[in-house]
Amino acid sequence: MSKCKSEYYLIAALVVVVVLGVIGWLASPVDETGRPVLLLPDAKKVEDYRRQARTWADDLRLLDGQLATLLAGNGDLLSQSREGQNAFEDCLAIAKDADVTEAPPALAGLRSMAINTSLAYLEASRSVLLWISAPKQENYDQAILLVQAAREQLYELEASSWIK
Repeated sequence: MSKCKSEYYLIAALVVVVVLGVIGWLASPVDETGRPVLLLPDAKKVEDYRRQARTWADDLRLLDGQLATLLAGNGDLLSQSREGQNAFEDCLAIAKDADVTEAPPALAGLRSMAINTSLAYLEASRSVLLWISAPKQENYDQAILLVQAAREQLYELEASSWIK
């Protein structure tokens, strides 16, 4: 009887191992190629920060489009002012998030790029707001220059091997 009992325990243990393996396989995060990613604590921190930086880059790309639309000068002054203020506030939120989010030491360069890019867009959005409130040619030219400079930094951020 004890031999039969030990066989049941062995089968039960095997079933538990298989069930846990299937759950682990289904719940594991995957990379871009669909392969499971082993997330040790350090690797998880890197992966989480990398994904957050990708989100910031995507948000800044949307903000870039909003600033370009504002610089096109379509619409009435009140709606432009409101949209410019919203873009500035969105950019401020991104810059704050990038600044306060801790990065693993391996991603110090990516963190620096993300912060600098968000600050460049913050300055560009401030300049666009200045142009909307004081529509002089020199303010427009300055806003165009700052948006282009921020866009170049965004290209560099998006080209990072950590973001791709």
